[in-house]
Amino acid sequence: MKKSDYDVIVVGAGVAGLAAAVASARADATTLVLDAASEVASKVKGEVIKQNYSVIEKILQQPMPRSMIHGISKRRRIFSPSCEKNMLVNKAEASLIIEYRPLVFGIARACVGAGAELRLNTEVKGVLLDERERVVGVKCSQLGQTADITSKAVIAADGWNSRVGRQSRFAAPTACPAFKAVVEGADIPDEDVLEFFLLTEPAGALWLFPKGRTCADCGIVYWETSPGVTEADLRAAWERHREEHPVLRERLRNASPVLTSTDRCIFGGLLQDFVRPGLILVGDAAGQVGASGGSGILSSLSLGYEAGTFLGEYAAQHADASDASVMEACSKSMKTTAIWKMLEAEEKSGAMTRHFLFHILKTNEAIDNAWDAISEMAS
Repeated sequence: MKKSDYDVIVVGAGVAGLAAAVASARADATTLVLDAASEVASKVKGEVIKQNYSVIEKILQQPMPRSMIHGISKRRRIFSPSCEKNMLVNKAEASLIIEYRPLVFGIARACVGAGAELRLNTEVKGVLLDERERVVGVKCSQLGQTADITSKAVIAADGWNSRVGRQSRFAAPTACPAFKAVVEGADIPDEDVLEFFLLTEPAGALWLFPKGRTCADCGIVYWETSPGVTEADLRAAWERHREEHPVLRERLRNASPVLTSTDRCIFGGLLQDFVRPGLILVGDAAGQVGASGGSGILSSLSLGYEAGTFLGEYAAQHADASDASVMEACSKSMKTTAIWKMLEAEEKSGAMTRHFLFHILKTNEAIDNAWDAISEMAS
């Protein structure tokens, strides 16, 4: 019979949840990870991270294998919506172009190796509350069977549309609709240049991140100011831009998708309130994603690991970890990290940039006319 009582339960087996579980298990807390999906890393993610990835080495307990790294980029090319203007920006800090799925599989192995239990195909229906309204476990369903699993603390890492978060009356982070694809057969002229193509009507962007001369991670995102967009709308828009956009058409004329997904990206939706007695949100569920590029791999790993370390250590040493004071202390420890301060800075600068481009300038002509000034600010 499976165990039904744990020190820490983690809801969600994405990078934030797995990192939290690794840290919790290493702190000698009995740890369970639950996810409704049939596999980890089932979605396409932005496969670029900053070169300073010490948290990954900490989790894997070894340097990231070279097989997970495609290349290094210090250059970004940004095209105006008309494509008449573009700028090449040299970044002070290099980024790594990585393989997301093998990385997550490696973190999952580290999670299980640390002693955590991972249960896939298990949907969390809600949280369990005690007489003081503290979260003391979860209600879940697996293969048609329902069960209550108790714990001293619950870490919710179940994505931007977190069921646990909604049921616990948390605000939702700002999530922008996106279509993502990995393609083969592309024609990439510069393997070390990440390309962004701004869009208006609706405001958004296309991106193309090389993974060699013939492979790329690419897609389309609409900003939060856009009206509701369906999956079909996004796919149709992507196919249209593939055929009509002069640069994208050249890059992808012979390319075919090998992996696609429709999702939402967090762009500066950082929640300040993300704890309840017995419960804390991490990763996309709490908007803990960088606002300049939408990449939340390192920030989710870092803050998930921080939360898992704090709660794992506390739960392993105390009979009860669900008091509000404990969760607030965990929140405070996360907010004092360098990654949290970086997220706050990116949220402010990202919001200002999008407001300037798409609310003040608005039109393709106005953006082109201001391009020299925009380039100077970007540099």
